Amino acid sequence: MRILIITPSLPYPPNWGFGIRVYQIARLLARTHDVALLTYTAPGQEEHVAALRAQGVDVHAVPSSNPHNRKQERRREQMLSLASPVSYLTRSLYSRAMQQEIDRLLAEKQFDIVQMESTHLASFDLSKAGCVVVDEHNIEYELLYRMYKSERSPWRRLFNWAEYVKFRREERRCWDHACALVLTSDREREIIAATWPGKAPVTVAPNGVDVEYFAPSAEPIDPNSLVYTGLMRYRPNIDAVVYFATEILPLIRQRRPDATFTIVGAGPSIDVRELASDHVIVTGSVPDVRPYVARAAVNVVPCAWAAAPASRSWKVSRWRSRWCRPPSAAKASTSTMASTC
Repeated sequence: MRILIITPSLPYPPNWGFGIRVYQIARLLARTHDVALLTYTAPGQEEHVAALRAQGVDVHAVPSSNPHNRKQERRREQMLSLASPVSYLTRSLYSRAMQQEIDRLLAEKQFDIVQMESTHLASFDLSKAGCVVVDEHNIEYELLYRMYKSERSPWRRLFNWAEYVKFRREERRCWDHACALVLTSDREREIIAATWPGKAPVTVAPNGVDVEYFAPSAEPIDPNSLVYTGLMRYRPNIDAVVYFATEILPLIRQRRPDATFTIVGAGPSIDVRELASDHVIVTGSVPDVRPYVARAAVNVVPCAWAAAPASRSWKVSRWRSRWCRPPSAAKASTSTMASTC
């Protein structure tokens, strides 16, 4: 089959959850199918594009000129979006150049399937595609609702409520136009079955683990080491580590004074960098997460927002370390969370 995958970001190197899923899908499909991938790219990613092409994937890149990448512009656009019927999330990913490239590819080649990687791309016109499959990494409007419920800032609560209302409409409209939906969990399938009257078939393709890459390690475990891995410019991950470091770790250190918490992941925000101390290590981007996880006695998976934390815990199960998923902050006391760890 001829398959076109459209994704908002280049899934290489595959070092964060979204990118890992897209990379593995594209790489494995390319073994037996004709796979093209259309994505935004940033300056300096030429080697990453070449590495993905070496896997047999025909990569088409649209340079990203998104002003929303700059914090001041992003805040301005978020405020303006409150007066728009279209969500900020949808507006921030749309570009005329990307739509033109979609139109060109669909006109030049007859694709059997166009796979949209998440409803973040709901703003694009895919009406010329024969069959659109939506690969949902999360039910996005559910995540936005959780963000609204957990926010303390009145401005952020207002913004996230507006985003939730608008994106719920956009996401369901995207499902209506799809010929199939792919989800990551049975839980999400049950939610869609109960709330969406659409007729498109729904299947579950859980996130998995590369068992060769994440082979068990013989490296000695540090009994006082706790670790968290994830993309550290992603808001749910930021809130997770800030909450754990400020609310849970102090309780653990009352019993284990030598306990340390290592936060491993690219792009740590200011809030994350400010956590750094003699017992909280913020690494930023690392070439390989495996040594950090292999050394840790416990892998921490706070998930007050996250819809599908399973892939992180499955990776850890390949080692000998335990994993700790504290109950949601909204449902449990900090003492309960400390005892869970």
